[in-house]
Amino acid sequence: MTFAVLRQVSGPARVKVLLALLCGVTAWVLCACSGDGSPVSRPVQEPEPLAPSADATLYESSSGLLANGAGVSLYVGTTRQESERVRRALIRFDLSELSASCELIRSAQLRMTVTRSQGSALQLSVYRVLTEWNEGSAGAGTADDGRGAPAGSGDVTWLHTGSGSLWAMAGGDHDQSPALQESISATTGVVTIRDATGGLRDLVQFWRDNPGQNFGALLLADESLIGTVRRFQSRESGSSGAPQPVLQCS
Repeated sequence: MTFAVLRQVSGPARVKVLLALLCGVTAWVLCACSGDGSPVSRPVQEPEPLAPSADATLYESSSGLLANGAGVSLYVGTTRQESERVRRALIRFDLSELSASCELIRSAQLRMTVTRSQGSALQLSVYRVLTEWNEGSAGAGTADDGRGAPAGSGDVTWLHTGSGSLWAMAGGDHDQSPALQESISATTGVVTIRDATGGLRDLVQFWRDNPGQNFGALLLADESLIGTVRRFQSRESGSSGAPQPVLQCS
């Protein structure tokens, strides 16, 4: 029908018809349908930064007596200790702080600041945590926080959730498959963990849709290697002037 109309007009009239058609195509690209079928505007959304609501390091320990929920650093990877060398990081974000325009998550990425590094490039994996945990108040200070601090009754540890129960799996209950895997270099500074496959976006959307199951993420590395640990700034590092972890959503 459109081509039949174009054949019947010429000159300025044809130009007007073409412009009308182009406007219609543009409107189709910029609009989507709401639940009742009416068109709604979908403007480009700027990424929203979101700081963690809780974070902590899990120190491999058969006794489960080491914690650092209130410390200024997070550790991921392995140290060069003879035993119990694994370090993992828990991190949780309160998605209710996102604006209403982020009801549908289109993209997500995690920005972290590395302040100390061992070894070569590190394959970082991000998993959904399956059990509620409590950050706690144990703080290892800044001089030697890679070894942790004595844990109290409300601190999350390698064995304890900090919420009055034990992890079903030592080192944190998590999904079997990672939401995201990213290689980060051995250099220090701000690193952006990008979501090439959409797994992190889907995880954030799951948290957004199911706030009662938002127990955050577990960050870990290839633990078969020795001496790969990375030290990241934690959410408590804000007073030091160094950037804390940030989840960016749009």
